[in-house]
Amino acid sequence: MAFRQLFSRVVTSQRAPLFAASALTATSWMSWAESRKETNTGVEFETATTQGLQLRGCGCRYKYGFAKVYAVALYTEPEFKILDGQDALEAMSQSGVKNELQFTLVRALDSQTFIKALEEQLLPRVSDKAQADAFVKLCDATLPKALPNGHHTAIRFEDGGRIIMFNAEKGTSEAVFAPQVASAMLDIYLGKDTVSPSARDEIYKGLLA
Repeated sequence: MAFRQLFSRVVTSQRAPLFAASALTATSWMSWAESRKETNTGVEFETATTQGLQLRGCGCRYKYGFAKVYAVALYTEPEFKILDGQDALEAMSQSGVKNELQFTLVRALDSQTFIKALEEQLLPRVSDKAQADAFVKLCDATLPKALPNGHHTAIRFEDGGRIIMFNAEKGTSEAVFAPQVASAMLDIYLGKDTVSPSARDEIYKGLLA
């Protein structure tokens, strides 16, 4: 089985200030009924999470066009669809649909390398640097220093700009409010200048289904 199960309850609290990370206990977020294999890496993604989000597509992130780094998948609420030719980013923004990106490494990395790569993609897409910095701190707080081959993590984006990041090894999750980062992360994988054309193409197919 490709992924580890997380057990937790989400701790509710009063409305948190913008960018203030809040510690959450981990949540059981994987469904074990079915899975789908990402063809470039062989990584398997569950077809649904226990929160009811549905797998819409997956692909591979390459470095230098040939070195496989990780497999990435997008999950959304199952009723969310787009029309042929419709911009998925715009449709997701307008609908406020809950969605989740999941990542599984296919090579060992340290967390700073992974975070730096995300940050390099985020900064040109985010005008409020405080939001980008808050997300980087979220990653630092959540990810272990060493990320082995097969490491799996998930980042959930909720309406209003709340971002929740899960870590299977540590059995924890953290949250931050950063709406621009939420939009930018989707643009990295679904936008015109995506880092993973294979993921974008498959996700668009899944959103049309």
